Amino acid sequence: MEGVKEIVVDLKNGKTIVTIVTHYFSQAEVETLLGDASLANDILGWKTTCSFETLVTDMVTHDLKNAERESLIRKHGLDIASPSIDTVG
Repeated sequence: MEGVKEIVVDLKNGKTIVTIVTHYFSQAEVETLLGDASLANDILGWKTTCSFETLVTDMVTHDLKNAERESLIRKHGLDIASPSIDTVG
């Protein structure tokens, strides 16, 4: 599972201040979700409320906010470390 070994480290003192605890993950967590809404449309008359373009825009906006958050964390002397890049301890 991607990202579960990421940590946040205080660059000033090297202490790990945030770690991922997989014990608290929902049992419904899955790696890949695939779906076909045509059955919901055919049986229930359900229609999508946003276009594919809107969905992509929302996803990119979310990713940009995460990047801004990570930048702010680093600006204040902290780091989000991935074991493949940085290992503490």
